[in-house]
Amino acid sequence: MLFEISRNLNESQGSISDDFFELGNRLSAVMFNQPLKGFSSICTITSNAEAVESALLFSTGYASQVAIFGASGSGKTHILEAAYNNLRKKDRPVHFITADRFMRSMSYVQFDGALIIDDCQTILKSPKQKLLFRISLERRVRSKKPTMIAVSTSSRQADFAPILPAMRSWECKRISEPSLEDRIRLVRHISKQESLNLSTPLVQILARHLLGSCRILRGSLHRLRVQSQEWSDPRKVLSACGVLDMYLADDPEWDIKHEVMKLASSMDEEIRTGIVAFTLLRTIGLNEDSVCRFMGLSVSKCLNASDNFARKLTRSAQVVSEEHRFIQRLIERLSLKATQTW
Repeated sequence: MLFEISRNLNESQGSISDDFFELGNRLSAVMFNQPLKGFSSICTITSNAEAVESALLFSTGYASQVAIFGASGSGKTHILEAAYNNLRKKDRPVHFITADRFMRSMSYVQFDGALIIDDCQTILKSPKQKLLFRISLERRVRSKKPTMIAVSTSSRQADFAPILPAMRSWECKRISEPSLEDRIRLVRHISKQESLNLSTPLVQILARHLLGSCRILRGSLHRLRVQSQEWSDPRKVLSACGVLDMYLADDPEWDIKHEVMKLASSMDEEIRTGIVAFTLLRTIGLNEDSVCRFMGLSVSKCLNASDNFARKLTRSAQVVSEEHRFIQRLIERLSLKATQTW
């Protein structure tokens, strides 16, 4: 179907038009230095499939008016970029602008080519701006000029009927909240783009506990990429949890310190304190002040417990084996919790 067509579309590598500069200067573009994307770069999942299909129809001339709604960071701009690139690749006249810029110049209303307008939510706060926006869109609809807009919102499209003239002529698609399966696919997709090798448990943990938009997922995975490409080894999985703990902590159900303590609760007291301190401080790499407060120990006692356990690892194969099993069981617990609590 249409998504099969999209996989064969090559990404445009040409220069960026002036209209795109105000969109390209966003923090995400600066941080990740990403080129403009094509449809082949989009991770098509259940929550965005209809929006992607409508954008593809727009860029191939089979849909004249398209409106995409969704939460901030849900991938609307990425989808609009793909439509923009496809039109440019076919040498079709097209402008990609923000709603603010659209309202500042009537020349865009009269533009005969395809017009792609992002960030339309910015004009919805003013009744006057909203009315002028609707009138401007109505002129384009009556002239049968192709127009695609995107609005950041968690509300349903019916709330925005007042700004869309001739509602029946619009392809209105909403990007919904992705399921856990969708988020797992997103993590895999972004990690592939970042050339990251993530283990399945780590993918599940990040998909479940990194709350927020796709932008949060991408930013977190980019942070891992800065440090290393390889995150499949069990110790690296826990290290990744430490690197991203400040983001994972936004989920109230995430508390790796308690998971470590629960797992060690059945161990002899002689080894319990040492393995907990060592795992939290050295293997996961959490902040020592937070670890000491959690364990109820002074900094010196906590560090001594970790150091003593580290020395035991160099002297006893049994301790090495026990620590290895501890890590494996901890990852299994975290992975199981991630897939069961969504």
